[in-house]
Amino acid sequence: DEGAGSPSAGNNDNSVNSVNDNNKNNQVHTVLIFTPGNPGLMEWYIPFFQGILRGLGTGYACRGVANASHSVDPQKANAAAYETNNSSNDNNNNNQRRNTAIPWTVDGQALHKCAFLDQVLQEFEGNPQQRRIHFIFVSHSIGCHFLQRACVYRPDFLNRARLILHLMPFIRMKAPPRQQRLLNQVASAPQTTITLHETVMRGLAALPLSAVDALMMNSMNDAPGRKIAAQLVRLPCFARNFFTLGTEEIRDVPEEFDVSVLSIALIFSLWVNLIRFPLCQVCSLRLMGRQCPVVILFAGNDHWSPTFHMKDLEELQNKGVIPLIQCTHKPELQHDFVSDKHQVPIVVEYCLSAILGLNSGYAASEDIAKIEPRSRL
Repeated sequence: DEGAGSPSAGNNDNSVNSVNDNNKNNQVHTVLIFTPGNPGLMEWYIPFFQGILRGLGTGYACRGVANASHSVDPQKANAAAYETNNSSNDNNNNNQRRNTAIPWTVDGQALHKCAFLDQVLQEFEGNPQQRRIHFIFVSHSIGCHFLQRACVYRPDFLNRARLILHLMPFIRMKAPPRQQRLLNQVASAPQTTITLHETVMRGLAALPLSAVDALMMNSMNDAPGRKIAAQLVRLPCFARNFFTLGTEEIRDVPEEFDVSVLSIALIFSLWVNLIRFPLCQVCSLRLMGRQCPVVILFAGNDHWSPTFHMKDLEELQNKGVIPLIQCTHKPELQHDFVSDKHQVPIVVEYCLSAILGLNSGYAASEDIAKIEPRSRL
């Protein structure tokens, strides 16, 4: 899918697009896989990636995948045009079309992540000299939900996981009451929402990029990030991608934690182990931390990932309904931390503590000192 972008996280920036070490012959042993939050672009996260890689030792690489058809490139963003493209003279005209179920549905985006992970494996393990690689999954907001679905669909990916790191996860559609009412209204009238924003974005597209950048200056201090946002709001076709998927997320993401899934996964795991099935280590229970530790970072004043979600998780753990995970609350952070250059280093430090703690019993910092080597979600 052309909306996937490159398997690399950066634009040929070697600090992101290759092994982060001083020995050019060193092999990659672990690849950090990043799935972004809305609006699903990778460009905002490049400084974040670079900060993590600079803090790691040799043998690490980082790859990130944008949401399908979420791009500042007009050709990639115009999924609707590709769906109805009948202008090709090629006899295989259907091959010129895109399936809009990929960019416009939650399941489609999850399958898109699966295809990307296959591409990453081919990139690294296609070389006969490369040993088996492991994954560390780092996800933000709705990207956490896409990643979890991808791991259910393809447990072989989870079999390679050393750590699951959720940042302000949007994995449960239950906001505080006032925001929830607004979200429900938006989700109940998707076409109205799309048409309204398409109209506004056509008006912005008629303005010079510099003028749009100036209009956004008061709300975004970071110049590089503001430039990306200014490009995006001048793409009317992006409104359909963003709000079709966004309203689907509101309708599709469960309001409560799906405890029944945990129970079913546990029963399946016990049955598989009982008959010594050779694939017992790739069952979906690993999504809940059986395969690797899971750590979750919550921000302050966040209606996409509010702190009562964290408290509900802790209550389920205390009741023995779900295994142990480690939740950390940093009230000084905001949900869209990547738009604030002062907050990015805080999240980088948190991620480095969790990743480097893998080899030191999870005692790298106060934030994760209580994590057990086999903590579970």
